[in-house]
Amino acid sequence: MLTDLGLTPSAHAILLTLRERGSLPLTELSAAVGTDPRNMGPVLDAIHPLIQRGTSPNDRRQRTVVLSSPGRRIANQLADAAARIEADFLNALDDEETETLRRLLLKLHAHHQKK
Repeated sequence: MLTDLGLTPSAHAILLTLRERGSLPLTELSAAVGTDPRNMGPVLDAIHPLIQRGTSPNDRRQRTVVLSSPGRRIANQLADAAARIEADFLNALDDEETETLRRLLLKLHAHHQKK
């Protein structure tokens, strides 16, 4: 689906993060998706119709990013597709096994975020 939409994995992460969290300062968005803030410009430029850049109402020096209407539509499609793929993938597990897997994956993620 990403290639059909002309999106990179970085763009995918940005769109879903903004869908989940709403408007974010550029530094917070870059940390959430694991991209150096200095490298965000080209990534955001590539998806400029799907996002809107602005400034924080609390600090005019702080740059913010939010989904545009087309970006929200695409992000919703991506999230729906991911949910379908996840449900199909996890179909082999019962509810308890699925919860155990999620818990372990979150533990691994938290551990590697500290590094």
